[in-house]
Amino acid sequence: CQKCLRVYQRWSYLIQCILLCGCCLTISYTNFYLFAVNVLLNVKLSEDENGQYVSVLDLPGDVLIIPQATLGGKLKGRKMQYHANIEKEKGMELYSQFVTLCEKELAANAKCMEAGVLVKHGTYGNRQVLKLDTNGPYTHLVEF
Repeated sequence: CQKCLRVYQRWSYLIQCILLCGCCLTISYTNFYLFAVNVLLNVKLSEDENGQYVSVLDLPGDVLIIPQATLGGKLKGRKMQYHANIEKEKGMELYSQFVTLCEKELAANAKCMEAGVLVKHGTYGNRQVLKLDTNGPYTHLVEF
């Protein structure tokens, strides 16, 4: 998870958002993603106008989801290996389900609907070009 002030993706510009980068390993399973979405959207990473930490749902803020297979790499000697990553077709299917679950969760939240928050996402299996501004060391590793 990465709390961001601004994110510039090829055709997107988001303000006050949470960036979710993820990788599907061979142990991934479908019903797990509802739990993961709930945890990630409710973690308190963003500050509100009073300096209190709130979730992206409480802020409300946008969500940018980027598939990042390199997160599944293991160092062997001086090379990275990705043997634990899921097959591309299955990973694409699970990534699509994860994005859909995030969209549904934000659509079910009254604050998010009123504010018109967005869920943007990268494409699975492609390089992702991204520029982001953050106001601190706000990268958090959340392993499930």
